[in-house]
Amino acid sequence: MDLSVIMTLIPAQYAVYAAAVCGVCAAIATVLPPPASPASGAYPIFYHIVNFFAANVGHAKNANAPVVPAIPTPNNGAST
Repeated sequence: MDLSVIMTLIPAQYAVYAAAVCGVCAAIATVLPPPASPASGAYPIFYHIVNFFAANVGHAKNANAPVVPAIPTPNNGAST
């Protein structure tokens, strides 16, 4: 479900409050560190909810970027 679909379900008199929630979540999302890889508990859920309402999707600068583990490359006998 997209955020724009959710916004159409909100009555007009509450739209300002919904937009304020999205704005506050966007401000909070800029300072939240991503959860650790084997994270459990409430923080990863809170993090994803805040990013959803902040419309922080895809590869936004402060979205949770995919973690690519470093793969050691063989030296092939060459000395460094």
